Amino acid sequence: MSAYHSFRATTAFLLTLCLSTGCTPGFSPISWDDLNYDEMTEKLNNPTGMVDVDNMSQVSNEVLAVTAATYSFNDTINVALASLGGESGRREGGLVGTKHGALEGTNIFVKVACPGTDLNDPSYDFSNGYVRLDSPTLSEESITSGGVLVSFHDCVVGDVYLDGECAAYYSTDPFTFAMDLNLHLTYGDLDLNTSAQVMYDDLIFRAAVSLNNETTVTVEADLAAAVGSFTVSGANGTFSCTLNGDKTGQCEGENDEDDFSFTF
Repeated sequence: MSAYHSFRATTAFLLTLCLSTGCTPGFSPISWDDLNYDEMTEKLNNPTGMVDVDNMSQVSNEVLAVTAATYSFNDTINVALASLGGESGRREGGLVGTKHGALEGTNIFVKVACPGTDLNDPSYDFSNGYVRLDSPTLSEESITSGGVLVSFHDCVVGDVYLDGECAAYYSTDPFTFAMDLNLHLTYGDLDLNTSAQVMYDDLIFRAAVSLNNETTVTVEADLAAAVGSFTVSGANGTFSCTLNGDKTGQCEGENDEDDFSFTF
């Protein structure tokens, strides 16, 4: 997916930092339901759904959506989290200027402009949309870990479009970033609403995908590997799956008789 690599190469951002006491007239803090990190971990580790032909179309589309979204917002969120974490000065072309003491106990949000279809410098009027991170209170504890709200507002990154609000959790020691996706995403012929719960470890993500029967399966993919290769774990075992360009795929189970092909 060339958009991600081009985006990392340009690394140009426009970032706005605002406090509840300051830069936006009439600004008032927003609230949201925090992501329950322990509950998400439990769901990822104990999938209850079946990995089979009937469910793989839904799972495959969720994998493609999560992959496209992650390629797109990876650098943008890193810049925004750096500012919430108190890094000062210029970073990757974006202004990051926070001081821990000055922000103690205040509400804060960060806006990062999306780079648009050609991945050039973001517009100062946010005409390509933006990603906004809200932190309910900034304290010594929330500098290193805590809950945030990640909002995508008509965000265009290459040929990916993102819109929606996602509760998230982050920690710097060890590094942890998790999101409860609630996104409308378009990419190529994909036009999806995704609600996967995703946990990141560098370029590897694990996603809990809720199936139509209210059970879940767990997807794991390495973004440094070939796009469309991933594993799916369910109540019936773990499968290595591959998606093809003709909307077909195949999964290999722990035994030969468990292998199957599917369309999506």
